[in-house]
Parts: sequence; structure tokens; C-alpha cells
Amino acid sequence: MKTYANEVQKDESDIIYKLNRLEQYDRRLNLRIFGLREEANESTDEIVLDIARKLDIPIFAHDISCSHRAGAMISTAQDRGNIGSNHNSD
Repeated sequence: MKTYANEVQKDESDIIYKLNRLEQYDRRLNLRIFGLREEANESTDEIVLDIARKLDIPIFAHDISCSHRAGAMISTAQDRGNIGSNHNSD
């Protein structure tokens, strides 16, 4: 029984390690943009697309899996000033 418990514990450690590696790999696709004033009812996807157009970078809406402001909003007067975006690798 003790051997089985050790095997399960090793398997769990291996799974946790592999999951962490996948999460780190996925973060390599993220793009962080700083210095943008936050507006009410803004579309962060549109902000990313607008910046890409201005820089002549071919990114389209279907390339973005998600985008959002990062960090907690402390007050409406304080801008969080960055957008996290995950570019689809498909």
C-alpha cells in the first residue's frame, strides 16, 4: 500500500510540474502594453488591433484569444495602464 501511495504522489508531482511548464510556455505568447489611459466601456481587443494597425503589424480579431486590463482597479482616477493579450498560435 505504501508503494502505491508513493507512486500516486510521484505522479501528482509530475503532473504539477508539467502543468507549470505549460503555463509558462503559454505566457510567452502574451503581449503587455503600458501607458494607455483607461476609458469607460473600452474594448481592449479593439485597442490591441488599433495599435497593431498603426504599427503595420498583421493581427486580426481571430488572432486574439483574450485581452483585458491587468491588475486591480483601485479607484476610477487611477489608470491600470496595461492590457494583457494572448495571441492565438493557431
